[in-house]
This record gives sequence, C-alpha cells and structure tokens, in this order.
Amino acid sequence: MRSRRGVVLVTVLLLLLAATLLVHGSVVLARAHHGGATAAWEAARVRRAAVGRLAAAVRDGGVTASSWSRAGPGVEATVRVVELGPELRLLAGGARGPRARWWVGRHVWRPDPAFRAAAVRAALTAASPTGGGGVVTGGAAGSCGGGRPLPTRSTPDSAGPRIGPLDLERLEGLAGVWTMEAGCTGGCAPRLGRSEGGVVTGGEHAGVLVSRGDLVLSGAARVRGHLLVEGALILRDSARVDGAVEVSGSVTLSPRSVIRGDRCAVADAWRDGVANAVGAVALEPRPWPLWGPPP
Repeated sequence: MRSRRGVVLVTVLLLLLAATLLVHGSVVLARAHHGGATAAWEAARVRRAAVGRLAAAVRDGGVTASSWSRAGPGVEATVRVVELGPELRLLAGGARGPRARWWVGRHVWRPDPAFRAAAVRAALTAASPTGGGGVVTGGAAGSCGGGRPLPTRSTPDSAGPRIGPLDLERLEGLAGVWTMEAGCTGGCAPRLGRSEGGVVTGGEHAGVLVSRGDLVLSGAARVRGHLLVEGALILRDSARVDGAVEVSGSVTLSPRSVIRGDRCAVADAWRDGVANAVGAVALEPRPWPLWGPPP
C-alpha cells in the first residue's frame, strides 16, 4: 500500500514539475515575443521619424542642419547636411530610440547663381548651324563665371537642353506659366517660366525660360537670362537675347537680330527668387538607408 502511495506521490510531483516547466516556458516565450514586438515597433517608429525629418529638410530647402530634438514618445531625430559640391548636398536624416537607431539619406541639388553662370557652355548651344544674317557673340570676360569669356557656340548633349540634373520635363514641372504675349517694359523681374512655344511679338522677358515647342521672337522682343527651347528658334526683326540659349532644333536669325552671350545675365536670371523658386530638388525618388551617420 505504501509503495503504491509513494508511486502516486512521485507521479503527481513529476506532473506538477512538468506543468511548472510548461508554464515557465510559456511565460519566457511570451516575454520574448513581447520584447521582439516592442523592438520592431520601436524600430518602425525610429525609421518613420528619420524619414519624416529628412522630408521636412528637403521641403525647407536642404540647407540647414538640425540638432537632436523630440520626434515622438521616446524618439529623437536630427538632420545633417554634407556639402558634396557647389550645388550638390547629401541630406541625412537620423533618429534614435532606447534600442534602435536609423539613418536615411537623399542627394539634393540646389541651384547656385554664380555656379550656373560658370556652367554655361556658350552663347548658343544648338544641334544645327545658325541660319540667317543675325549675330551670335560670346561674352567678354567679366566678374561672372570666374572671369572666363563665354564661347560663341557649342553642340548640345544627346539628352537635349537641361540645367544641371534637370531636363526640360522636370524644369517644366517646377516653372510657372510664361505669358509670352505681354512681357513687360522698363525692366523685368526674373522668373522661372514655361510655355508651349508660339510667337512673342515684343516686350521684355527675363529669367530661366523654357519653351516645349518651336519659338519665334519678333518685333522688339528681348529676352535676358537663360532660354531653353525644345524645338526650333527663330529671331525676326530686331529681337534680341542676352544671356545663353540652348536649342534642340534649328536656329534662324534675321539680319538685325542678336544673340549675345552674357554670363552675368544668366547669373542675374537665377537671382531674385528664381533659385528659391526651384528650391532643393531631391535626385532620388525615395530615401535610401545609410549604414551609420554621415561624417
């Protein structure tokens, strides 16, 4: 009898021990799952904070770094700016929590008036020879573009007219409508403008101007700045351009029309708000992870 009771007692104790081990294992497993879920949630919050702080920096112009500051419960974020060139920056957004850190980056292009003037290759960049009897002249050496004179002509790239990393399509998306018919008199404030081409019969126009079709300047029309034409360009009567012209098609000038290369006119076209109107242009479609903070 006693031996049976002893066997039952030992069996009960073993069952209790097994149950205790099962409960303990379940608690340990639950804690591990909870810790993993908490860490994953924190990592997601940290990544979101880093991407959000970087996006805000791009919207604000991509020029100013920020110190660590609160970006949510238990999360801090910052932005660092690394100068890679006169117009190119690396913006890095970072965030940190108690157990997670994350850095994301984007390359940002922001036009600089002086560098835009220095980067202009010629008074006229066109795919075909200039027809007609007008005059194309390069600019004399001056304070703009490092004092280098502007050549008269150059051949365009196969990609067509562009400014920095921006082709005409991206420039058009940033530009306001260019009202060609009216223009202005007595001096124009430079602007970033676009049109579908057409005929400009007079007036003054200034800035970085994009035409997505054939463009005709006639009468006493005058353009000062950087003119980019996706198509043919025709200058009639006494029409004039001071600055730089890039054309993907043919160029025809009347005997009294003039294209005069002027780096300073290009620099002036980017000042007075045009560079700010373009702002910071992110070169990648989305942020990409950085393996550690930037230098």
